[in-house]
Amino acid sequence: MKPFLPPYLKRLKRGPAVILPKDAGAIITYAGITKHSEVLECGAGSGFLTLTLARVCKHVTAVERRQEFVEIIKHNLKTVDNVTIIHADCTTLSLNKRYDVIVCDVKDPVSVLKHVTQFAKPGATVVCYIPNIDVVHNVYQQLNTLQLTHVRTITIEEREWLIRERGVRPQNWSLTHTAFLMFLKKE
Repeated sequence: MKPFLPPYLKRLKRGPAVILPKDAGAIITYAGITKHSEVLECGAGSGFLTLTLARVCKHVTAVERRQEFVEIIKHNLKTVDNVTIIHADCTTLSLNKRYDVIVCDVKDPVSVLKHVTQFAKPGATVVCYIPNIDVVHNVYQQLNTLQLTHVRTITIEEREWLIRERGVRPQNWSLTHTAFLMFLKKE
């Protein structure tokens, strides 16, 4: 069974794995993203999270190193005007801006965070989307060198309910682990 997607996401072209609404909602909420927020997204993939963020915040700078994914993002966000798409490797990125929130969805978050935390405003929230607990632990062990403080690490589970005339019960499937959401603060 496929996870439920709202209509604005169903129409998007897919490439790499996407960040689903259950995790996007937690990222927005726990990172404190508002209509005034400037967000740097490292590893934008297909742009699912990018589009969701753009619907909420002031501006998203979406960085993706793979050209084929950049093309998908451009296609998916062609009608969105508050997103800047950059084709670059986040470990060598050069920006003149500081961000309220940095979201990192990459294979090796430590190497990316070593570089991009310089673009975080003091007190900014840094969110890592990490499928593997070993990588979470690796990020945690590097917090002092990254000048970040651990706030919390969570997972979000989604369970839909079957509601019928003859009874109500949970569906036979649930959407459990997609990733660990690691919330950090810039010192």
